[in-house]
Amino acid sequence: MTSIDNEVNLEWFNSYVSYTTSNNLTPDKGLLEKKQKLESTISKQQQQQQQQLKLQRSQAVIADDAIDISQDAPHLVRLIESQETTEELTKELKNLLIKYYWAGFELHDKLQEVNIDATRKRDDIVDENSNAGEV
Repeated sequence: MTSIDNEVNLEWFNSYVSYTTSNNLTPDKGLLEKKQKLESTISKQQQQQQQQLKLQRSQAVIADDAIDISQDAPHLVRLIESQETTEELTKELKNLLIKYYWAGFELHDKLQEVNIDATRKRDDIVDENSNAGEV
């Protein structure tokens, strides 16, 4: 995977940990292990030379279910990597992906809240109707 993929994956894990912490939830141990594995992989990649890094980025596999932008948008990745402003473009893409991912996550939570509220209202109506029939 490319460095863009690793950064997006790491930011996803960081967002996940932050979300679970702020909502008093217990993070999944498997995901935390994947995060540690990813951090270890990133650290190793940063210690190697630039040419070796490019070769390993194309061959590295962090996890079976990891986001792999280089496969989903290979032309975009090549375009970014060929520019002089690679770091800025990488950061913009990462921020954009995280923004839209997080918006989807928040939308999912809001939809769950709406479904719970609708279920409660339905149950209240059913209770009122059954209580009205008892009188």
